[in-house]
Amino acid sequence: MLSQLATVAVAVGSIREYDGTRFRPQGKNMTIPAVYQRSPAALLGERLQQTALSGKELAECLCVRHDVVSKLLAGKVGINPELATRLGRFFGDRPEFWMTLQAEHALALFRKNGGEAAIVAEVRPRSAGARP
Repeated sequence: MLSQLATVAVAVGSIREYDGTRFRPQGKNMTIPAVYQRSPAALLGERLQQTALSGKELAECLCVRHDVVSKLLAGKVGINPELATRLGRFFGDRPEFWMTLQAEHALALFRKNGGEAAIVAEVRPRSAGARP
């Protein structure tokens, strides 16, 4: 899943909070908001419950194969730009909401698994005015 996110055109370094209408940048050392610590699959599952749709019905509404939605709900695949656009169109969200949700969730998992700590120990910050 993380390899798929390497092609996502979303800056995962900037933590943002969704206030229902737009994303608000937060401070550099802020923790990831709780909404992003849940998987996009969990949020999509909640949305399906609210709309009383099955995964198969959602797939039909999104004009995608049923297995795409099934794998997404199971957390086996992530949200890509095309699916983000389809979900945004259907639920009335911006595609950026779904892409940022996916990227921030992946970053939260990376941090939880110790990936960030390993990089912090390995890479020194560049000093101002220093040459590489």
